[in-house]
Amino acid sequence: MLHEEGPSTPGEQDCESRQLIDLTKQVDASGRLNWNAPAGAWTVLRLGYTLLGAKTKCASPGAQGLEIDFFSAQAMDLHFAETAEKLIAAAGLGAAARLGDASGVGRTVLAADRRVGV
Repeated sequence: MLHEEGPSTPGEQDCESRQLIDLTKQVDASGRLNWNAPAGAWTVLRLGYTLLGAKTKCASPGAQGLEIDFFSAQAMDLHFAETAEKLIAAAGLGAAARLGDASGVGRTVLAADRRVGV
């Protein structure tokens, strides 16, 4: 869900997050929606994803394999722990902070607590 409402875009029809209904619990194991919609015009939007079997492209020897599930917090945490976290620890936080330019504008800066700043 949206955390904040943004301004409307002229010429587009917007809805507010309070107008949305999460129907996840009304979908059975076969993917069928079982929902008695209230009166009115409704648009049902189904979102989903599947891994496509994509292989890593810039992997070190021995690290080749399937891409991670980018929608999984657990997978992202594991990926970070096995890559960037080790690099930051090896280089020291001072080295990681120097990845940005002097102004810190427009650059990604790594920090030990995994926050990303621009």
